[in-house]
Amino acid sequence: MLNHRKLHQKLKIYVYIALITLFLAVAFPVTANYLPNDNKNKIILIDNLEEETPYKDTWQYGKKLYQQEKFIRAIKILQEAASIYAKQGNKLDEALSLNYLSLTYQSLSKWQAAEQAITQSLDILQQQKNPEILGLALNTQGSLLFARGKTEAALNIWQQAENNYKSAVNKAGLFNVKINQALAFKQLANYPRTKFILEEVNIGLEKESNYLIKAEGYRNLGLAWKVIGNLRQSQKFLNQSFKFSKQLKIPFNNTITLINLGNVNKDLEQFKIALGDYKQAEILAQDNEQKVKAQLQQLNLNVKMKNWQEAKALIPVVATGLNNLPASRSTVYSWGIFAESLTKIEIEELGEKKATEKIANWQEIRDILTKAIAQAKELEDSRAEAISLNQLGNLYGMLKEWQEAEKITQAALQIGKKINSADILIKSYLQLGRIVKQQGDEKRALAIYTEIFNILKSRRQEIVAINSESDLNFNESIAPIYRELVSLLLDDKDNNIIITNNHRKPKEIPSEKINLARQAIEALQLAELDNFFGDAAIKSQPIVLNNIDKKAAIIYPMVLPDRLQVIVSLPENNTLLYEHYVAGKYVENFVGRSIQSLHIAYSNQERLRLFQQLYDWLIKPGEKEFKKDEIETLVFVVDGYWRSIPMAALYDGKQYLVEKYNIALNQGLPIINQPRKKRQKLSVLTAALTEARQGFPPLPGVQVEVDQIKTYQANSQVILNQNFTKPVFEQLFTNTNFDIIHLATHGQFSSKADDTFLLTWEGRINVREFNQLLQAREKNNNKPIDLFVLSACQTAVGDKQASLGLAGIAARSGAGSTIATLWGVNDESTAKIMAKFYQELAKPNVSKAKALRRSQINLLKQPLYEHPFYWAPFILLGNWL
Repeated sequence: MLNHRKLHQKLKIYVYIALITLFLAVAFPVTANYLPNDNKNKIILIDNLEEETPYKDTWQYGKKLYQQEKFIRAIKILQEAASIYAKQGNKLDEALSLNYLSLTYQSLSKWQAAEQAITQSLDILQQQKNPEILGLALNTQGSLLFARGKTEAALNIWQQAENNYKSAVNKAGLFNVKINQALAFKQLANYPRTKFILEEVNIGLEKESNYLIKAEGYRNLGLAWKVIGNLRQSQKFLNQSFKFSKQLKIPFNNTITLINLGNVNKDLEQFKIALGDYKQAEILAQDNEQKVKAQLQQLNLNVKMKNWQEAKALIPVVATGLNNLPASRSTVYSWGIFAESLTKIEIEELGEKKATEKIANWQEIRDILTKAIAQAKELEDSRAEAISLNQLGNLYGMLKEWQEAEKITQAALQIGKKINSADILIKSYLQLGRIVKQQGDEKRALAIYTEIFNILKSRRQEIVAINSESDLNFNESIAPIYRELVSLLLDDKDNNIIITNNHRKPKEIPSEKINLARQAIEALQLAELDNFFGDAAIKSQPIVLNNIDKKAAIIYPMVLPDRLQVIVSLPENNTLLYEHYVAGKYVENFVGRSIQSLHIAYSNQERLRLFQQLYDWLIKPGEKEFKKDEIETLVFVVDGYWRSIPMAALYDGKQYLVEKYNIALNQGLPIINQPRKKRQKLSVLTAALTEARQGFPPLPGVQVEVDQIKTYQANSQVILNQNFTKPVFEQLFTNTNFDIIHLATHGQFSSKADDTFLLTWEGRINVREFNQLLQAREKNNNKPIDLFVLSACQTAVGDKQASLGLAGIAARSGAGSTIATLWGVNDESTAKIMAKFYQELAKPNVSKAKALRRSQINLLKQPLYEHPFYWAPFILLGNWL
């Protein structure tokens, strides 16, 4: 089924690039002071002229066509303009023509032509003395480098552009190029620098007296925060932009800002407010295109809210408006959104099964998409054409017209290959794989999914940029690829349990298939973290068990639509593979109920029943092999809701799993630390809060916890309460060689990076900031952190994927291992478990997993704390040795 939210992302295919080109379009004021006086007034007016302007050989007209997304005509005009200016010896206008020619080529993904144009422009400008135009051209060159994945090079160029804008006192250009720099730092996982630059831009805008610059600057700042993933900040600055736009009484600016504000409020699930934004945008719009966009957003949001009557009333209004729009990329995309909304209404009225049977009712939607494709071809816009083709192919797939669906999707795929676009390639391959699979050709489908998997691995940075705006896009478009690949690799409905190893294979499943399935599951963990942080800074490699621990088994559970698939990797390259044919949705609901049952007021009998079923799914089929191989440690590689399950509480009918095995979680990340033989000499930095701070309650038991750590780890330094400030902690983290960092403070894990933090006395340390702390530590040649302990944090209330934040902190801290809690627990029981943990860890040859297990068993044997609520939430991530 066509999905609007995925399609909406395609309206800004490369989110960063779209923002950057938007900034470039406004960064150079038309009142350039290098022009002869007799031409100044003509140049100022040119942006307000229609297409019948007599100045058709000017770069200004080419720029106008570029902004109107009439790219092919813009290329022709700009080429002609550059040629005429060259013959006239008008070097600056020639350079400007080439600059906008490069931007136009970039919009069409014609990278070689774009590079040639901007190189020529810069060659000319090196001989001139006009820092303003040079700043513009450098900005354009930076956007090209950024689009091609050369982020550091782009950043360097943008810094040069900044210097030129400063020399020219071009404030609009300066603000925009700094926002571009912030986006580059974000892509390089330097969140503090990103935040600093955006705050610097805000300070500059606060001091700015020109309301037009303020309105444009705040809008761009709001869009940048949206890309970074902080919707609240985006909302704040877009509201600021609207405030100044209103005072300027510029309807066009008001409309654009309101539509962007509506999009942010929609992402915040403030649907009624978003609807109000769109309606107000429609009222203020004096440009027909903006009015139709506002109406289209209203239609789509009403469909999302299932306001069917209001949605139907908008259909003829939007259809009329779209028919009156000139052909452009935006118009093509708008037709696609319109078709998607009609599809959802059709399905709602008839029911999905009946709707797909009544082909005649879909003729209108097919005609709309066919029109969009025709417009894209007319514009010679390959990207827009491929996106529309994929939509049409998807529609034919819904109608089960597989031959036509495949033919159309193949056409989109060929365009994706031609322009080398990762997003189009992935979407086309995924759609093709599903079409082929539906026709029963699983061998060919597997080849297609393997190709997608390779693209996801090789172009991680690009994929993250494409999906940086929406977790929904990742969950619906990217994550299923890994699951569907695993399903195809391990599909076998004849056997419930298959055991393979180097010597015996009763049911032949090639080892390369099993290994690829493991890699796919591990890669999914990494992809989730990439999506969480909005960057691809974390490096990974497959876990090679034989090189780590010959007494450990790694368990990979994967929820598939039709079954729960479990792979178990054992020493000596042995593999267990078992599956349970229960619907994926049932498993997810079951896991959710199991998590709820851990509340202390829940029925013990029901909780044990639920956790025994989990045990039967994950552990029981492999128990005999575990005993035979003398397995001591179980390592789980899990994603989604599974991260919130305390595996220690799995129950076999007599004992909890923690009473039988050491337990750890791993995110598919490399094990960077080797076991230490003399842990009694480890040094610990303890940072703690006992007093209430920033709305969080006091933690009186933390003082006992701190004292116990000092008892069992003599080489310890403590920063407590007022001394535990962010600067002090950062200085000690980066400049000292502590083996263990122990934080006994409040914190919150969330599925959103901006809501995942640790509390200090006067502030918060955001999860994104740990990457810079780690880099600074490495720069000082300090040894890696062996263990990172978070003993008083909790998951965000109502956030079902909150444990992803915990995984994020574990990944970003750079520690070999992380211990944290899945929920907030009693601080007295926490003090007891931590005291026992450090007592055990001080013993020679006791692994971290074993030390944690012993401390948990010690607590559950105490009648007051026997309930899993007290001991089960403590989990170990990373290296268990």
